[in-house]
Amino acid sequence: REATLSAKIIGKLVEANLEEGERITKGQIVARLDDSNILAALREAQAEAYQAKVALENAELIYKRYVSLRQQGAISMDAFQVQKSAYDTARTTFGVAQAAVVMAEANENDTTIRAPFAGVVTDKTAQVGEIVAPAAAGGSFTRTGIATIVDMDSLEVDVDVSENYIDRVHPGQKA
Repeated sequence: REATLSAKIIGKLVEANLEEGERITKGQIVARLDDSNILAALREAQAEAYQAKVALENAELIYKRYVSLRQQGAISMDAFQVQKSAYDTARTTFGVAQAAVVMAEANENDTTIRAPFAGVVTDKTAQVGEIVAPAAAGGSFTRTGIATIVDMDSLEVDVDVSENYIDRVHPGQKA
């Protein structure tokens, strides 16, 4: 097995924890991209989710009061429907805000590049400070890979054996 490690997103490489010939383990963090803008977006999404949660809690309290008032016949159906609509909107807004947090967290996670399997680094392509991307973008100075790793336990050798010596080859024989 061989893989060229790359980022899922375009960004500036700020950390590269590998060198050619180095053994790495599955899941090991091998590189990081600059996450300053993505982290700011995550914090913004979290703040908006908190605001939406508070708004939902307030709308829920008012809605419950309106349900009670409607059951008593103290308010009109129109007034009740307006408050129900406000509550439903607040609930939906909170759901959207939670989804935005999940998306921002995923984007933040994409700034960390991990080894997909254990192996040996055979080529380090990108250096700290370079822009890396999942595909060619942004001109000739953008790298599409960070490093290449090879699983040395999965190596196979393909050998041609002359017909004259084929009777000397046996399954399980050392090579």
